[in-house]
Amino acid sequence: MEPKQAIEDIRRKRFGIGRDTTGLSEEIIAELEDKDKILEDAFRLAKEIHTRNPHFIFELIQNAEDNHYKAGVRPSIKFILDGSQLIIQNNEEGFKGDNVWALCGIGGSTKKDSKSLGFIGEKGIGFKSVFMVANKVRIYSNRFQFGFNYNKDDSKTMIIPEWIDEVPGFVDPKQTNIILDLNPEATKEIKNYFEKIHPSLLLFLKTLKTIEVMRSGNGESSTKKMEMCK
Repeated sequence: MEPKQAIEDIRRKRFGIGRDTTGLSEEIIAELEDKDKILEDAFRLAKEIHTRNPHFIFELIQNAEDNHYKAGVRPSIKFILDGSQLIIQNNEEGFKGDNVWALCGIGGSTKKDSKSLGFIGEKGIGFKSVFMVANKVRIYSNRFQFGFNYNKDDSKTMIIPEWIDEVPGFVDPKQTNIILDLNPEATKEIKNYFEKIHPSLLLFLKTLKTIEVMRSGNGESSTKKMEMCK
């Protein structure tokens, strides 16, 4: 299935968007019942997200740790902060259809270890923790280009994907790119989040070899690169 069709499939089957609800089959009824459970879980998750301390940076690092990499690739994750926009680039293999389905749900994961803090992670938080700091989230990976426009008053918006036609010029097609348009509060605090990333973190990771943080804005720029020697 083509990436755009996969996104439309998720919207139609999981959330009933654009679906004809007349003369429903048992299969479709079961899908809509599944939708109701997912939306209920999304409501509970949204409440929990906004009561936790900011830790989305470590969730994204754990995501990168759990991802798959092609042979010969030195696994790395890069955070690029430019004003109120945060770009995360990870040289993993890239998204597949089942990854997107997992990202657009609650409590399911494509990771082998369900207790890891990967796409879904502990209590269904994982990737969803980005909505603590951003309402607009975009993902470009392996020809998938979609995003979420999160509204705190409508929790399902954190799991309903929207296809994006335009691809920014700074997107690296060889990597997974996640773009966060940071909330004003997060923009003020983001430097403190990055200061919590210590080089010793790499000692506890088996896969990732490099973590890089680049910051620019107000006429200043800085780069912090942490990497394992081997």
